[in-house]
Amino acid sequence: MKEILERIPYLQLHDLDLIEAGVGTALLGLRKREELTNHVGILHAGALYTLAETTTGVAAQGAVTESLILLRRGEIRYRKPAEADVTASAHSVPAAIEDARIKFAGTGRADLVVEVQGTVADGAVVFEGVFEYALRPRS
Repeated sequence: MKEILERIPYLQLHDLDLIEAGVGTALLGLRKREELTNHVGILHAGALYTLAETTTGVAAQGAVTESLILLRRGEIRYRKPAEADVTASAHSVPAAIEDARIKFAGTGRADLVVEVQGTVADGAVVFEGVFEYALRPRS
């Protein structure tokens, strides 16, 4: 999975840390750096969205590895200013993963919803989100 992330030029700007990737799960980190902050010195909302979307994308790819994942929609709720490094944890429920695998195997198409939460070192939640991916055949 790390190789895939390294091939996405946009992500190189964020220097995300892939901590863990599993079947429908992922854990990524984002270090607070000046170039990722906004006008008040906290992590920029766009950088946090990138962290959330990338973490859920890794989880979706891990759920149905033979598919191409395409973001269908994403929603994030910012809960608290991110004043330090953020770790994002994403997961999809096992029943949804199994359903997506069965549909993809039968039709080459499926959808998968992945939830994500971003926290700082003290455990405070800085964002929560839900992302939906379209799973399609690789060409």
